[in-house]
Amino acid sequence: MQRLYTCDNYDHVAIIIKENNKIKIFESTSIGKCSPLSWIHFKMLYFNLVYEKIAFRELIYENENETKIKEEKCKQFFREIEGKNYYLSISRILCCQKPDKYEYEKKFEESEGFCCSALVAALYIKIGVAKLQKSVHSIKPGDFEQRRNRIYFEK
Repeated sequence: MQRLYTCDNYDHVAIIIKENNKIKIFESTSIGKCSPLSWIHFKMLYFNLVYEKIAFRELIYENENETKIKEEKCKQFFREIEGKNYYLSISRILCCQKPDKYEYEKKFEESEGFCCSALVAALYIKIGVAKLQKSVHSIKPGDFEQRRNRIYFEK
């Protein structure tokens, strides 16, 4: 239904993390909270069969030092957000374009929760790879589609 309404090709986004040669997926779903799930458990639960296709985009940084800084910011973000409730508000997606004060201050731990796309947008803003143009809660999964170019990345 979501893809039909938004005319987008995607209805879910998540963050894939590779740490110590293990892959985890950090996401927010309606059946859980913002939390990590190992790739092994993802496949054991047959979630890989739920999706028709999975697209992958990689963040690549200019140098090794920048990579380490961004990775540490990611870890901090995950610690702050883990356990937050799933939160989806149709009215915010459709009507609320203005960011909340905590979004301007990059204090996303103050949010009442996140849907999948708000979680990814908040991470991008927190680590400084995307600009805050509107509330993260008004971002949709299709906004991350590369050919649509709806996320404003820092140069």
